[in-house]
This record gives sequence, structure tokens and C-alpha cells, in this order.
Amino acid sequence: EGEEKSARICDVGVESTVAKVEMMTDSLAADSSSSSRARGSVVVLRHGAVSSSDLRRALIDAGLDSYFDVTSIVRSTPDHVANVAPGQTVRHYSPDVLSYMIAHSRYNNDDNGGGSGDKGEGGGGGVEDLSDE
Repeated sequence: EGEEKSARICDVGVESTVAKVEMMTDSLAADSSSSSRARGSVVVLRHGAVSSSDLRRALIDAGLDSYFDVTSIVRSTPDHVANVAPGQTVRHYSPDVLSYMIAHSRYNNDDNGGGSGDKGEGGGGGVEDLSDE
């Protein structure tokens, strides 16, 4: 039964991480040979399964951490504003159907739904109606 329940739960989530990678060339003014070096930035535009820390670790492992800065932008934009990445509008993934949020503790009941709720009520605890009625 535990194996069946874990097959239905996604530990990582369904969102993908969206990152913008840019490279710039900085002239080294102190260097008389007019050489330049590449400098990059990785900006996380939408957080998902891969975190900013994961990206930093990957750059370190590849020996590229001295060439890239990793930053994050945490914001949502109004529906009428163009986005840099998908998933930044306030109503992104907002279905036009009745929606419910089920408390994690309610989902984890032994019988997966027929037991008591978060506060000991029978059947209805831990469920929140998210519809716009």
C-alpha cells in the first residue's frame, strides 16, 4: 500500500525552472593588451525543481563558478504585462473549474480519504474550497 501511494505523489513537483543565461564581455582596462574576459549571469525567472543553489553547485562542479553569477527574480506580473518567462502572471494555471486544496495531513490518512480530518472532524477536515463563488 505504501508503494502504491508513493507512485501517485510527485516528490519534485510539476513546475520547471526557467532561467535566462547571458554572457557579456568585459574589457580589462588595467590590462594594456586590451584583452577581455567573458562574464555571465544566470537569472532564475521561475522557480521549479532545480533551485538557484543547484545551479550554483553545477557551475562549481564544472569549474565555471568564477565566470557566472546566479540570481533569482521572484515576482508575478499582472495579466496585461508581457512576461520574460512563462508562469509569471498572477492567474497562471488558474483553471476555470471548481478547485480544492487537500491538506497534506488529510491525504496521508491510512485510508486516503475516509478517516478524520486535520482537526478530528469526520470526512471534511483539511479540504478548502478554492472556487470564486
